[in-house]
Amino acid sequence: MKQGESSLDDKALFFQISVINKAVQRLLERQLKSELDANLSVSHADILMYLNLYRQATVTELREFLGVTKSTMTVLLKKLENLQYIRREVDETDRRKTWIYLRAPLQPKLGKARDIGEELTEQVLKDLTASERKELARLLAKVRAGVEHIEVK
Repeated sequence: MKQGESSLDDKALFFQISVINKAVQRLLERQLKSELDANLSVSHADILMYLNLYRQATVTELREFLGVTKSTMTVLLKKLENLQYIRREVDETDRRKTWIYLRAPLQPKLGKARDIGEELTEQVLKDLTASERKELARLLAKVRAGVEHIEVK
């Protein structure tokens, strides 16, 4: 194969990633609705898990993490606020910035959401050996890093 050419497998790779992503999103959505909270979407769960990991975030950070518009983020956060899962605080030094925090009583539910994710991961990867899983994780981290460095023209 000449430099700059893509094989059919390379072209199909991104399609496969897309198919896997959509299937996992559907599985997570069904699991979250049946076992955690029927009011939550995967996007809501992503926000909650992000806040659980980083303890706080600005609206802009969350928007960039999810890759959604301002209006979509507003709707997502409003629902989480109405469910009393998050609270907002205006930054004291920069009044244009709003910080988002988890409410403390949410921790048990987040543990359940993490368990759901781990269970699904185990089911999806059950046919891979430990070394294959490690290699997959390494390769996916490289792909993610490559995606994060692409600038849209």
